[in-house]
Amino acid sequence: MLKVLIADDEKKICRLIQMLVNWDELDMQLVGVANNGIDALRMVNEEKPDILITDICMPGCDGIEIIRQAREQKISMEVLIISGYADFAYAQSAIHYGVSEYLLKPIKQDELTASLKKLGARCIQEKKRIDTSNRLLQYMEDDNIRKRCAVFYDLLLASPRRPIPDRDEVNRQYLYHFSDGIFRVLLLKLDYDTEKHDIQSVRSIMLELEEILKAELKSTCNDMEIYKEECYCYILCNYEKENSHIFRKSVRYAIDQINAKRFRLWDARYSVAMGIDVDNTEKLYDSLDSCRRAMDNRLLEGGERLLDPPAVNNQFDCRELTEPYCRIFDKASDLCDEKIIAEGVEKFGTDILKVKNITGEDLLKAVMMIGTHAVNTLQSEEAHDQLILFRKKCGHCSSADQLFGVLENTLVQILQKKKQQFEEEERKPIRIAKQYMQNHYMEPITLELVADKVGFNSSYFSSFFKKETGAGFADYLIQLRMEKAKELLKDTKDTVKEVCEKVGYSDVKHFTSMFRKYTGLKPGEYRKLYG
Repeated sequence: MLKVLIADDEKKICRLIQMLVNWDELDMQLVGVANNGIDALRMVNEEKPDILITDICMPGCDGIEIIRQAREQKISMEVLIISGYADFAYAQSAIHYGVSEYLLKPIKQDELTASLKKLGARCIQEKKRIDTSNRLLQYMEDDNIRKRCAVFYDLLLASPRRPIPDRDEVNRQYLYHFSDGIFRVLLLKLDYDTEKHDIQSVRSIMLELEEILKAELKSTCNDMEIYKEECYCYILCNYEKENSHIFRKSVRYAIDQINAKRFRLWDARYSVAMGIDVDNTEKLYDSLDSCRRAMDNRLLEGGERLLDPPAVNNQFDCRELTEPYCRIFDKASDLCDEKIIAEGVEKFGTDILKVKNITGEDLLKAVMMIGTHAVNTLQSEEAHDQLILFRKKCGHCSSADQLFGVLENTLVQILQKKKQQFEEEERKPIRIAKQYMQNHYMEPITLELVADKVGFNSSYFSSFFKKETGAGFADYLIQLRMEKAKELLKDTKDTVKEVCEKVGYSDVKHFTSMFRKYTGLKPGEYRKLYG
């Protein structure tokens, strides 16, 4: 419904207007009545009416001033002026502010209704125009954002990499406004427990962090763009060289603000990494790569701070250190000993942190090597999923201790899975034997026959079968045959002799004796009770 405000210092005029108009029929709602200019101006600001019905002369503030101030404040509303003859000439000045409808007192119902219909139609048309314009602007804005973000997935984060164009070409192709100066990549990352936080809560936290960084950096940068990818937020910045100190100070100030709001981040931990500065867009890969190395260093330096790239590019050979620990896992796996894993991971952590100039990147790579080796020993289809989960958990660690914890837990889980696989493989002959007996219970079956089917000698098979099933071979076969006999006696009209033969017995007397021993009833008695 369209909102209407009435302003007139004559209360009887206000009441008359209210009575003359069928508001529901015009799809309009009266939101207020003011009897002086000051109240009218306040209500215009508060209610933002679609239509203002106003007198010209009012105490405190006249109608023309109300219209003027509303136009200055970009309040879009149609105006109907109600004027006496003496004020008519004065009302002409309202045309300057776009007022096209005015009525002379005394007010006539048909004229008032006609004017309101005209203004209502104009309001609806204007709302549609604004809505269309806003949608077009939103589409253009979204399209521009898509084009600007394409610099990330077309170039910076694309695989394989391709050369990044020069500044002018990036500006032209991706709608940037880069100028001479410094180019730099920042990376914001959120580390969290994937089992505690859903993606929606992560996005909410990331948005809050992003907004704080954006607010601080915007005034320093010539241009900047943000690209989010799950728990990562890449920020591409361009600023004047002389503003380098201010830029770093702005990042640090943003981090201080985030830390002040730490209570809102639950147990998730964030880190901000800064890549090296470069002097043209073609070198942005250098800034991105150094930024990622800086982010990996949170494992050593801790998060919730500004991380710079390592001072040295260490040529650390991870394989040399990890191979002995891969063998330790293999030993633990052979012995099914979780204690060996715990001790091995503890020693690995101590040893690798002693390496001179070790970087977070080296640490992560070494842990990945050991974990990948362990996962690849799994003889199952779930090995691939296990590897993806392991890498994901490593990627959400914010400290070396967390990383070692993920490694130990993963190795223990793999050990348990391998143990389960071994036990299942060990029990496989029993499954085969039981299945054979299920399918052939009606035939003559011997221990030697079934043992031969699973590739064991009869003596070993007999003891192994009892260990796994809790029953001896002969007892298990009797139980199987008796249960089948009970089903036939209940569900068929077969004679006792026929049932006897169908469950693998040739002697009815022997079958009857075995059945009575198993159920406490003769076959005929059992049928009378349950058949």
